[in-house]
Amino acid sequence: RELFNSLPKVVAVLNGIPLYDPRKDTSVGGSGAHRWATPSTWESTRNPMVMIYAILRGIAVPGGGTWGLGVAAEDLPLSNWFAAMNACDVVVDGAPAYQARIEISFGDEPADVIEELLKVCSGQLAEIGGIWKASAGAPGLPVYYFSDDDMIISEGNTFTPFGSLSQTFNGVQGTYPDPDALWQSKDAPPRHDAALEATDQGRVLTASLTFSACPYPAQVQRLMLAYLNDERRFRRHSLALPPDAAILEPLDVVSWSSAVN
Repeated sequence: RELFNSLPKVVAVLNGIPLYDPRKDTSVGGSGAHRWATPSTWESTRNPMVMIYAILRGIAVPGGGTWGLGVAAEDLPLSNWFAAMNACDVVVDGAPAYQARIEISFGDEPADVIEELLKVCSGQLAEIGGIWKASAGAPGLPVYYFSDDDMIISEGNTFTPFGSLSQTFNGVQGTYPDPDALWQSKDAPPRHDAALEATDQGRVLTASLTFSACPYPAQVQRLMLAYLNDERRFRRHSLALPPDAAILEPLDVVSWSSAVN
């Protein structure tokens, strides 16, 4: 009573709810004691792809029901998801490459939360005929190789060398939640490239990003640099390939050898 006129405000920092990680389940090809049907075997995690997997499957809500999309396990191919989860755990500068921490409520849309989690791991998510695939970080190895001779030129091919000025950026500024400031948003040091600004005739073209699920300053800087580099890959091709390319799915990586391009 000598210090406060009323009850003090309290901020609680939690470890997060336990989530199922199929990589830790020996019954599905992993290694560990996790079991989907036994939540007591689960553990809290900071792996964003494990979080996305849990949201797709559905998270049990106290009192009954689930929050998430309710995707069946067989519609989430584990070989693909293991790779995406492992990509997040690769050690960079003494810490996992991609970590996430986020507070959500039952009123939040699962798709919106997934979008925020994808931001923090340079991730992509695709649904192909009811099957959900994901990727994190840099592109993987090619699964299909072709050259100019393989293209079906009668179908017409288009090439866009660069986008419009509104689609061009040479700098990035971002905000992220700062644990040292009671998780309030903090501006990250911006990333600018003088050489790119000179290429863009001296214009400073800055993109603004919000990383609401990434309270890690070093990771935010890596994500900003990756975004800037990706935005400068202007070349876009639309082309027709022979029937053997029908095996390709969204997020697959291909290798194109081209004397013309």
